[in-house]
Amino acid sequence: MMAPKRYPKKRPNEFLQEITLCRIERGLTQKDASILANMSKTHLDKIERGENSPSVYTLDRLLNVYGLELGIVPVGQSHQK
Repeated sequence: MMAPKRYPKKRPNEFLQEITLCRIERGLTQKDASILANMSKTHLDKIERGENSPSVYTLDRLLNVYGLELGIVPVGQSHQK
């Protein structure tokens, strides 16, 4: 029998690091942000560490807490107006 594939632990990517920085810049602890986004602190911690991938809905709630919004930008176009 073949051994199951083992995948390396995910590391936070640049996007997740930016989300964490947004929280810190706003003076929010993980506990504060998780309460405002209606999620557990553990879930937020795992998202920030790259261990959980948030759904679009979860990401939208979290970004709203930070005063940001989730959007789609066509490839090759700047996100700035």
